[in-house]
Amino acid sequence: MNDSSGLTATDSSSPAPGPRMVTVVFWLVVGLLGWSSLGPIWFQAIRPTQGRVNDFYQDWGSARNYVTGAPVYSAHSWSVPRHLGLAKNPNATIEYNAHPPASVLLALPLAGLDFPDAVRAWNLLTLAGFLVALGLVVRGLGLGVRTVLAGVALLAYCHPVYGNVYQGQLTLLLVLLLVGAWVLDRSGRGELAGVLIGVAAAIKLFPAYLFLIPATRRDPRPIVWGMTAFGLVNLVAVLVLGLDTYRDYLAIVLPDQSRFRSFGFNIAMAGFWYKLFDPASETGLITPLYHSPAMARVGTLVSDVVVTAVVVIAVARGVGKRERDLSFGLAVVGMLLVSPVTWDFSLPLLIVPAAVLARELLGRPWSLALLVAAAVVAWIPQSLFMLMVGEPDGPASPAYMLGAPALKFYVLLTLFGLLARDCLVRENSRGVAAESSPLQPRRVGITLASAQVGDGPR
Repeated sequence: MNDSSGLTATDSSSPAPGPRMVTVVFWLVVGLLGWSSLGPIWFQAIRPTQGRVNDFYQDWGSARNYVTGAPVYSAHSWSVPRHLGLAKNPNATIEYNAHPPASVLLALPLAGLDFPDAVRAWNLLTLAGFLVALGLVVRGLGLGVRTVLAGVALLAYCHPVYGNVYQGQLTLLLVLLLVGAWVLDRSGRGELAGVLIGVAAAIKLFPAYLFLIPATRRDPRPIVWGMTAFGLVNLVAVLVLGLDTYRDYLAIVLPDQSRFRSFGFNIAMAGFWYKLFDPASETGLITPLYHSPAMARVGTLVSDVVVTAVVVIAVARGVGKRERDLSFGLAVVGMLLVSPVTWDFSLPLLIVPAAVLARELLGRPWSLALLVAAAVVAWIPQSLFMLMVGEPDGPASPAYMLGAPALKFYVLLTLFGLLARDCLVRENSRGVAAESSPLQPRRVGITLASAQVGDGPR
């Protein structure tokens, strides 16, 4: 049967069955090779060997401090020998648990387990949550089977996700909360989205940046609900852990966090500026371009203001579902850029921005190639880049620090630029083209209705 355009029913823009099957087989082979070779490494990382202390110790150690009657934020140099029987803290650069008291609540049910078993339980729970988050993205964007197969196959090679398992990090839980907030926001349930952002901010402070979205839209309800959730979680933490825990967090832990801004692998804006002008925490390891703490502070502040201004403009212009998806993704990337500290294992938080952007860039080969290149850099371990260029002899020069150690910072900048262009420039250019086209019908109502239909999931 022919339709009104003269095309037969068999005409379609989708690939023929042959190419589709080739793609499916390709990703099956890539997945089998990846998981058969790297799967044992993942399995070993889920439960650390006795004596290996990973990042989960921060919260587990604080929880064990609590159940044994010690101050929650006791120094690791004291708690590691007491709880693990080791001679000293093997991670000397981290002397105190850097996470808020609410994160200690999450580890409290695991405080009775030996540390390796506690890490295994935590990893299994957070990996399950991460898989749920991936499923929500797939469902929300209407991604096909081949996309799912590609994701499962490439996950075996994804170092940021593996790094979360190896370190027992909190990021995979934050991914679930923020993906849930995105799903709720795009379905019109902004209050519940605010609740999830508030809970995420109680666990780690930086997700509070996403309250910028309802603030820009002048919708106070998600903020009120989110801050209520934030307050309730912290109220429970006060009731359980005690007010002294919060005093120690504010007086001891927070002031100690500023030194992480100049760490070599901090990929936030602050990391870029402090490594160039005030690498205080890497004295003797990094040579500054010019030593000036004031320039580091000003550069960070100006960059953060510019990033936030772009996010605000994008959110304000985002009316349809497509624009709201793009502006949410832009806000997430902006959140990672303006956070005082962003590590490699924070990059799984980019699954919504990357998925939304990949959907937008289909049919634009150069931009899509840039996104793929950024994804490859994000996927690869930072240590591999260092091996490729070689370790510097003596303190690292500014040129060296702007090279391999900064590649994942450039990934964030690339994603931010691509999303900002689609939020702002491309939207405006399409609008101008529509207004100037002599073939454009002047039936405004029909035109707007068509535009709204085009904003739906693709």
